[in-house]
Amino acid sequence: ALDLAIVGHPAAFCASARVTGALPGQNHAAKSQRTRWEHGHLQTLLTQVPRLLKAALQQRRFDLVAIALDLSVPPLSLLAILWLAATAIALLASAIGGSTVPVLLLALEGGLLLVSILAAWAKFTRRELPLGTLLSVPLYVLWKIPLYLAFLVKPQTQWIRTDRDV
Repeated sequence: ALDLAIVGHPAAFCASARVTGALPGQNHAAKSQRTRWEHGHLQTLLTQVPRLLKAALQQRRFDLVAIALDLSVPPLSLLAILWLAATAIALLASAIGGSTVPVLLLALEGGLLLVSILAAWAKFTRRELPLGTLLSVPLYVLWKIPLYLAFLVKPQTQWIRTDRDV
């Protein structure tokens, strides 16, 4: 789809399109698939965003910039991990005499992120996802830290077929 967008034929939204499939039921299969998805997303971000921006500049096309910006959004769990790390560093720097401005800006960002998540939950998934389950999301984010560290050390580049219970 990105190759087509670069040559002037971007994808179009189709409201009637549906993608269905069974998710893996076994923990190891789910982890394998999640790793493949997340590593693929990050690899696409790292390789295709520069390519799209280069083409956007060469062709003077804002639509390619928009696609690049869309691809630049990391997975929400990674965004939360990066926010947590930046906040910890800012707090440490502030504690040893650095400015408190980064801490305040990161606190504002964290608050906005939390409000955004709660608003999206309230509007779209309140019936399907109980509040108690939503409150367990921080544990899920912590579970993903090794997955992201693995991307830095040894990214998954080979496709591994995921076992299905179906």
